Amino acid sequence: MVTFIKRLLGTHKFDDPILAGSYPFLVTGCARSGTHFMAAFLKENGLKMGHEATDADGAVAWLAASEKYCRDRNAHFGKKLHLIRNPANALASLVTINKRAWDYIVKYSPECQDKDKVVASAKYWLAWNKLAQENAVATIRIEDFEETPEKVCNLLSGFFERNISSALIAAVYEKRDSRAGGQRIWAGK
Repeated sequence: MVTFIKRLLGTHKFDDPILAGSYPFLVTGCARSGTHFMAAFLKENGLKMGHEATDADGAVAWLAASEKYCRDRNAHFGKKLHLIRNPANALASLVTINKRAWDYIVKYSPECQDKDKVVASAKYWLAWNKLAQENAVATIRIEDFEETPEKVCNLLSGFFERNISSALIAAVYEKRDSRAGGQRIWAGK
C-alpha cells in the first residue's frame, strides 16, 4: 500500500529492471511500440525474455534502446532487434505517458522536451527509434504480426536462431493487456 501511494505521489524510487550482465538478445523501440505484446509472444515461443527487464535470453525493453543506458548498467546484448509501431498509433498512446517515464526519456534524449505533449511525443518517437535502430540487426513493425505474420516470424526465427511460430500469435491475442482495461491493444489495435 505504501508503494502504491508513493507511486501516486511520484515519490517512489524507480527500480531498475535491466541488470548488469551479458545477454544474447535485445528487442527495443520506443515506449508504446508493442514491447508488451512482443515479450508475451516470445515467452509463448519458449524464450526467456523479460518485459522491461532482463531474463536469461535478454530483454524486450524500450528502456534499453539507449546504448548509454545499457553501458550505465553494465548490461551487454549480443544482438539487437528494432521494434517499431506506426507513429499515428504510437503518438496517440505516447501523450499519456507518466512523468517518471518522461523524466527518464529526457535524461537520455533531452531534445525530446517540449511543453506540448503531442510535440514532445513526436520528438520522442523520432529520437528513440533512431536510438533503437543504431546497431540493430533488423527492424520489424508491430503491425506486421497482423499483416504478414509468416514473414515476421521467419525474420524472428533467423534473429533468435530458433523456430518462432506464427500459430502462437493467436494465443497472445487471447490474453488482454491490463493497461487497456482488458481490451486488446497489441499489434497496433
